[in-house]
Amino acid sequence: MVVEIGAVTDPKEKEDGRRTVVNRESEILIHWREWATISIRNGRRIVVDPVEGADDRIIELLVAGSGLGVLLHQRQRVTLHASAVAIEDGAVAFAGEKGMGKSTTATAFMKEGYPVLTDDVLAIDTSTASPQVTPGGRHFKLWPDAAAATLDSDAENLSVLYPGNPKKGYSAPGGPVSSFPLKCIYLLGYDDKNKEGLPRADVPSPTNAYMQVTLNSYALRFLKKTGIEKWYFDSVAEIVESVPVRILVREHDAQKIKKTIRFVEKDVREEQLQKRV
Repeated sequence: MVVEIGAVTDPKEKEDGRRTVVNRESEILIHWREWATISIRNGRRIVVDPVEGADDRIIELLVAGSGLGVLLHQRQRVTLHASAVAIEDGAVAFAGEKGMGKSTTATAFMKEGYPVLTDDVLAIDTSTASPQVTPGGRHFKLWPDAAAATLDSDAENLSVLYPGNPKKGYSAPGGPVSSFPLKCIYLLGYDDKNKEGLPRADVPSPTNAYMQVTLNSYALRFLKKTGIEKWYFDSVAEIVESVPVRILVREHDAQKIKKTIRFVEKDVREEQLQKRV
């Protein structure tokens, strides 16, 4: 893929909000009125037209997140707003809404010795015999308490992503470059009212699993249902049929992250044993 600075035609179909998305045959325009307009073309090129005076660091985050997520969708990859680590020769994904701890969980696994495959943008290839996860960016965006809980002394030297944003930026060391079979998707959730028995992994119905995976995709987030083609819905169905989907419920406390790690390790092992049986 190529990323370049250039002039992009401002979409006439602007919405009232801060972000406008226009879906065309071979091009998707995303316009942020405060920062930039970007054109994602044919799954190969991203052209960035910054707003004068906009912070380059914010634009880089938009391109690496939203821009890349949409570009991979153009390449017919199911692209989730998720992180993933390698456990027992397979990819384990952590998906969820903002603030659910995707980056925190992946960072904690990394500190336990598990390779990070990607953060924020998770691309799944369903053209192979089983769904495969392609390694991506490993640049974490962490709240200060999450950075302190997962990175220990390394957190002291981290800088904020950009002025006015309390999150800290951390780039994980080099990781795998080849794809991994997708072993499990954990949909992250919290339960601070009933802490007994946490963490736990709830098993959603096939319909709910399908809906939750779809809701956590970049495609639905940007293109809505009318902009998504049949291949996408077929691919999500294939993923849900062949890969376990679990709702991982835990306490909203970064200090308890190691408890979550031990639970996931055990859950993944048991899932693999069941498959062998």
